[in-house]
Amino acid sequence: MAPASPLLVRLPNWVGDVVIALPILDALCKAGFELTLAGRAWCGDLLAAYPLPRVAMTRNHLSAARRLRRLEIRHGLLLTRSFGSALEARLAGMRVVGYRAEGRSWLLYRSLGKGAGDHILDYYWRLGRLACGAFGGDPEPFAGAPGTPLLRLTAEDRDRASAALAGAAVEAPFQVWCPLAANTIHGHSKVWPHFGELCRRGLADGVRVVCCPGPGQEEQARAALPEAVSLEGLGLAAMAGVMERACFVLANDTGPMHVAAAVRAPVLGLFGPGNDPGRTGPVGGSTLGGGDAWPDLETVLAEVRRHART
Repeated sequence: MAPASPLLVRLPNWVGDVVIALPILDALCKAGFELTLAGRAWCGDLLAAYPLPRVAMTRNHLSAARRLRRLEIRHGLLLTRSFGSALEARLAGMRVVGYRAEGRSWLLYRSLGKGAGDHILDYYWRLGRLACGAFGGDPEPFAGAPGTPLLRLTAEDRDRASAALAGAAVEAPFQVWCPLAANTIHGHSKVWPHFGELCRRGLADGVRVVCCPGPGQEEQARAALPEAVSLEGLGLAAMAGVMERACFVLANDTGPMHVAAAVRAPVLGLFGPGNDPGRTGPVGGSTLGGGDAWPDLETVLAEVRRHART
């Protein structure tokens, strides 16, 4: 088979979605594509262990289109669903595969509808398969089901994680809790409301709790988990290195939940009203709640105690 053409992959705009898309990137590389990744600036940190060219996208559509045009790549895969990302690719002179959403079908070379109830990993996988066929890749890597996302880390990522833990005098075993969430789902908060009480009772049982807030989240995290050890100023990959060493990760339905699952940490995702763990749950992890109600405090505390003994 002739070598496949270079392919630009526009990464999703959310940390968790980028992590979930990792099996698609691996399959496209195996299919013979020379990938260039376009996404938010933080993707450079998160994906530091991946030897793929990257371009940081701006929020200005004309500026983003100019950046894409300078790459001189003809074909692309959009893992975003916005009208703007499809417009940028068209202005850059690219043929792209993507979802039929926000009235952008006319901007796409090939498009795909999203099945109701699909997990994000499944519909990213179908999109990758469609792009592979449209642009001449080897179909074999997409013949089966997608694998579980695995986030690779550099030695430097792990060194930064070790230094942060040593600086805070945190030794194993410890748990990482992620009490924040930046967005809502169908008008409902994605923040489980009992983290403060859980922390007090967990620490009384001798559980060592660590929190890794992102930039600008430090005060919120300290308010949610006032008695936890807060490791501040870590990048995404170093946070992943901390999670990799944790005996348990407890998180709302956010990016860190998926990061934890992708470094093979035991992870429990907490889901509330209006949220469906069947669509956005951690691949390889566990979940509680979703649908109509949050899980209750005693149920979550039992899981915390169980993992503290392992």
